[in-house]
Amino acid sequence: RFEKMFATSQIKNISHMLRQARSVKTEYELEQIRQSARLHEAVYRNIPSFYRPGMSEKDFCIEIEYQMRKGGCLGLFRCYGIDMESFMGSVVAGDNAAASSPYDFALGGAGHPSNPIGATQETALREGQSILVDMCGNFSGYLDDLSRCYSLGKLPDIAYRAHQVALDIQAYVQENLRPGVICEDLYNGALKIAQEAGMAEYFMGCRQQAKFVGHGVGLVINELPVLAPRMKEPLQAGMVLAVEPKMVIEGIGAVGVENTFIVTENGGEKLVSLSDEIIDLLA
Repeated sequence: RFEKMFATSQIKNISHMLRQARSVKTEYELEQIRQSARLHEAVYRNIPSFYRPGMSEKDFCIEIEYQMRKGGCLGLFRCYGIDMESFMGSVVAGDNAAASSPYDFALGGAGHPSNPIGATQETALREGQSILVDMCGNFSGYLDDLSRCYSLGKLPDIAYRAHQVALDIQAYVQENLRPGVICEDLYNGALKIAQEAGMAEYFMGCRQQAKFVGHGVGLVINELPVLAPRMKEPLQAGMVLAVEPKMVIEGIGAVGVENTFIVTENGGEKLVSLSDEIIDLLA
């Protein structure tokens, strides 16, 4: 129909061009994302107080979702891509983090057969397993992404070693979130850190390893650019990325962190001041 109306013109898909244009934010957009991160952080600071003895993974997830909504979160976020569904995020404990995901995610969650992702376990959270909270903040239509790791008491030593490697990777990426740096190079540098620390088998998953360490955020959760292999795009000032180095260890669960950064001449501007360490809910 459009071809008949515009017989002398060519109709082309310019989705990628629009995504590239959207990858560099205006000052207004940056302030919206900063505000989303501030409100998101305010909820996360109170997560330890949400836990009650005997809670299941699902109970804990629902309580965090409730508090996010009370804090102003709109309750959904948008995604780019066919069949990619939106939800507030995920809370995965122990080996549920190792369940395969239908997407290129570091974390899975068995979910329901009709929607195989996220929190499902009805059994009580227990000592010795990690609890990874990964929620998207949507308080105004512009998004930020934030993950933190929790425990009930002390985790096995390997969990803390793996978590420290994730923090080392985050520090490396943050330092290099500068204009002109190639996206692929940051992924390769992150993978090298994991390999040299002997943590490559856990990096970004175990049964299914995601092939990225960061992604753009804005109006959708998976904007450009992506810190991944074969991504030759140079970073530009004003891009916003969620950097999420995570490790998944069978028998323990997921550790690691996720923060949202703005690309600047001086490296990544971190949008929250929340501690990146593993937080003991029983402390």
